[in-house]
Amino acid sequence: MGKNEACSNERPCTCPYTDCENHGRCCACVAHHRDVAGGIPNCFKKEN
Repeated sequence: MGKNEACSNERPCTCPYTDCENHGRCCACVAHHRDVAGGIPNCFKKEN
């Protein structure tokens, strides 16, 4: 996906941190974890 292409966020966000500025904004969240936070977003982790 190119930098200027729209990202569809049609699936519900499973991350428990609802106060996060990227909550529900999948592309922004993944980019943040890739570039700033490291690791993987909570939505990529398997629920127990």
